Amino acid sequence: MPDAMGPEMVKRPEDGDANIISDIDVYMSNVLPTLEDFIITHDRQKVIELNGLLDKKTLLNTLMNKMITYSAYSAVHPIPLYGDEEEQEGDLEPDELLKVLTKKDTIGSRFPWRKSRWEAHDPVALQQGHITVGKAQFAVSYLGKVYCMSSEYNLSKFLENPRPYLLPPQPRIPAKLCVIGPPSSGKSSLCSFLCEEYGATLLDMDILSADVKATEKQKHVDQVRDDAKVTFLNQIKEQIQTAAQMVMESRAKRAMLEAERKEREAWNEEEGQEEKEDGEGMLLSE
Repeated sequence: MPDAMGPEMVKRPEDGDANIISDIDVYMSNVLPTLEDFIITHDRQKVIELNGLLDKKTLLNTLMNKMITYSAYSAVHPIPLYGDEEEQEGDLEPDELLKVLTKKDTIGSRFPWRKSRWEAHDPVALQQGHITVGKAQFAVSYLGKVYCMSSEYNLSKFLENPRPYLLPPQPRIPAKLCVIGPPSSGKSSLCSFLCEEYGATLLDMDILSADVKATEKQKHVDQVRDDAKVTFLNQIKEQIQTAAQMVMESRAKRAMLEAERKEREAWNEEEGQEEKEDGEGMLLSE
């Protein structure tokens, strides 16, 4: 840094010599004894001490040399239970899936894989807030236990580093919050803030239920249309039946009138014949 820039820079009170000496004294009296006690309680072959006053390159070289000389244990990697060309199990229930996997590629019949606290659920999906049952083709064995992933992507993430998905507080059931309230009360804004703050997933019921509402609305419209058709057809049928009944009644009345007319004509003819016969009899007697 050029000397001319020194007077232009901002100086904080805590950067003064007196404050720096005071901070160092607090560290030496409070923090350093605790760290030393913590280091002493561990195996010296598993503790690496580095001088923070050295530069980065020197620190890296020192660390690499100590890692070579120390008897560091090799890391344990998850082992997939099914190969790419190996025949895989179909869709099984969680209990049946675990029974099959605990006996897969064991060192002996008396040493099966143990079930984890996740049982047949995907630990990667659970860490992301989803409860998903794993599949046999994505199962692995790790530290004597069997774990089931639900997708190839989750399997790759677990094989890369399983610790983030197994350390406490996992397994933890995802928290689900339901925000309700009257219209224009700030529900959407509150939900968006919570999702942004905690990395949650927002489920909008209006969007999720849009297809269901549209389907139910269409069913209601179809039902109303069908009911209207049935009502209209019933009304037409009743009108036809009424008209047919009226025609039948009209025909029956006409036939009755015709029969009465014929009966009257026949009666008149009989009366006329009797009068004619009576007239002829009177002429003969005269």
